[in-house]
Amino acid sequence: MATVSKSFTAAGTSLVLAIKPGQSVTYSVTGTFTGFVYLERQRRFATWEVIAGGTADTGFSGTSKNETKREESYRFRAEDTDGENPITGTAVCSIADADDTLRELTDPGTGQVLVKFNDDGIVAPEDMGVTGDLSVTGTASVTGAATVTGNLSVEGGAVRLGAADAAAPAAQAVNVQSVLAGETDTAGVALTVNGSRGTGSGAGGSIIFKVAPAGGSGTSQNALATAATIAGDKSVAFVHSVVPATAVAVASLPATPAVGMIAQVNDATTPSVGSTVADGGAAAALVWYNGSNWTVIGV
Repeated sequence: MATVSKSFTAAGTSLVLAIKPGQSVTYSVTGTFTGFVYLERQRRFATWEVIAGGTADTGFSGTSKNETKREESYRFRAEDTDGENPITGTAVCSIADADDTLRELTDPGTGQVLVKFNDDGIVAPEDMGVTGDLSVTGTASVTGAATVTGNLSVEGGAVRLGAADAAAPAAQAVNVQSVLAGETDTAGVALTVNGSRGTGSGAGGSIIFKVAPAGGSGTSQNALATAATIAGDKSVAFVHSVVPATAVAVASLPATPAVGMIAQVNDATTPSVGSTVADGGAAAALVWYNGSNWTVIGV
């Protein structure tokens, strides 16, 4: 259970308590004071709205439930009575989320624990295996590994890796099943990312890659900006320059290249645009495969 408490003796705001979809909070304002105290709620990207309080010099209490499919935030705000006279006395404010005690759903025949859950949703303290399709409409929190044999459908529209934003976030990775160590000369498998499909003459959706370039000095999160777009017509657009990651020796160019491949070499001999690249030198050159030879296209 998480709690935010604040004793107001002057105008200001409390810390923020975030709750998940389906979770409830209890709140109370007590004490003897002059002024206004409000309970405010903020939904995703929206402004703060008053949901309780607002009667001068008066405490209040109650509960509120997050009926949305996204996280909500709650806080208290205190104001002077008339904008001139300061708050006197003390307003004691408290917000607490619902009990997070784990409960269990068991098989009545065997007594086996099928799933554990609390007011936040499903919680698996150990590895959880699901055979069949799993559809998550609210929030599912898994501490450990979750194995789904079937399809996983997330209806919220966004998938996030990692916990909430932090001062020192942890790097994340998406991994595909690999060949077991010990197998001889066995190829891996493809990872396919599908864009949204249109119908008839309607174009398919784009696959967009965004990054957050550095900005000026400050504490605000930097804005995301598109770096590359794979459009529904199969064209690829890069917003910035495209640079080969590593220059290679001419002898290390692919032995069976596909037409249109581009590479950077670092041991060309007197390269000139339009000529077939030759090794044995120390010059850098940009080359492409034209179907017959690796040809210099830039020096």
